[in-house]
Amino acid sequence: MRLELFQTIDDSLKILNDNFEKYHLVAEQMAKQIHDIISSYNKEIIGVNTRVKSAESLREKIIRNKLYKQYDTPEEIVSNLSDLIGIMIECRFVNEEAEILNILRAYFNQKNERECSYNPEIPDFYLDLDMEQPQVQKNGLEVYRIDGYLLIDGVKVNFELQIKSLIHSFWSEVEHKVVYKNNNYILINDFLNNMLKSVYDSLIGIDNQIRLIYEHVNTLGNREATIGESTFKRVVAKAINDMFSDKMEEEMGFIIDFKKTCDILSDYILRGNESSGIFYPRITLSDLVEKIQDIKSRKVDFEASLSLEGVYAPRDAFSRILGEKLIQIWDKDFEWNLFFKMLFQIEPGNNLEDFTLFIFSLKSRFSDDKLYEDLYDYFTREEVYLIKEDILEKLANMLAEVESIEIIYEDNIETICTKIYHFVKYNIASDINSVKLWNAYKETMLTELMHSIVNACFK
Repeated sequence: MRLELFQTIDDSLKILNDNFEKYHLVAEQMAKQIHDIISSYNKEIIGVNTRVKSAESLREKIIRNKLYKQYDTPEEIVSNLSDLIGIMIECRFVNEEAEILNILRAYFNQKNERECSYNPEIPDFYLDLDMEQPQVQKNGLEVYRIDGYLLIDGVKVNFELQIKSLIHSFWSEVEHKVVYKNNNYILINDFLNNMLKSVYDSLIGIDNQIRLIYEHVNTLGNREATIGESTFKRVVAKAINDMFSDKMEEEMGFIIDFKKTCDILSDYILRGNESSGIFYPRITLSDLVEKIQDIKSRKVDFEASLSLEGVYAPRDAFSRILGEKLIQIWDKDFEWNLFFKMLFQIEPGNNLEDFTLFIFSLKSRFSDDKLYEDLYDYFTREEVYLIKEDILEKLANMLAEVESIEIIYEDNIETICTKIYHFVKYNIASDINSVKLWNAYKETMLTELMHSIVNACFK
């Protein structure tokens, strides 16, 4: 014979199932009303989430809390559930939880005969705002939890309203899934409790840090609030990496580590925006997101060879030597191939334009006038130009011989620039006083410079 309690459970579940759609629609309506109330007080929130208790959850609760003993009928069980409907207001930071509670108290500022708070503009919607807040949970942590009820067709339906920051919402999910809902036998000893407490404290620390950053940025003017160079480059690099990782896994079935390549691309596409020592990104985060969404919709063939739409014909020796070498090897070296595939996808021009601009930008790093400024005290502008071209041609040959994508790593580029600066200052400007003397010794001097660069960057 079947136990009577299971018939009571089945009847309770039937009541829930028969009214589930109605409860769901009412919960959505409540969520919109609450969102509008909070917005009317000019308070930003993440959102208002709702749920109607599932049949599985109700069945578990009736048995666990022995509700079949507390109430005589299935109707009484359902009508006395404090959390038949659940509503959660999700805000950004922990300190905003109390602010939202105060908004609700300001809006629901009248009392009915049951001493529940309401507002005449929203009939049949009642909150028990006299409950002590925040409440202390069994785990010792605090939560802003408010009981309430609705009158639906004259029938009282209870709901539970919670206010949670992102951190608290995340932690509830972790604790619920890992501890509370884990049906395996777990010994909740001091060690586990201390570990959980440590993790929670770390999350609260993160919440405080993010809030301070947000408040700091929010108080700055538009110019001062511009995202910092290193931070922006990391954001761009990560976005590029995530997007092409997905593409690679989708097209090839595996992923290789190309974070360094993404760092190079990020630095390259942003470097052209520096002036007067201030960093101004030429690509905004919204532009970047738009580009990424566009690339996501395209097929990226990681096994295809690369090509240009025309003949690559630069006028200077550096661009010709290094550019022709890269074109020669980019279908033989996967890292170079991947780099230029990514570059051609991100940059706005055709492949030839993008490649030409990249080589020009690389040359510009090594030909910056600041590296050669000491020469202007001893040589004419035309003579400085000739010496600079000699250095750049020798450098291009050395980089072409190295071949590795490491030649465009930012730390190597900076090392090369430093080596050139010291070479110009302490080897040419101090010892060479004429173009004739430079021409006599330049081969030996430049060979030593290249050896020094190779040893510093590529050994």
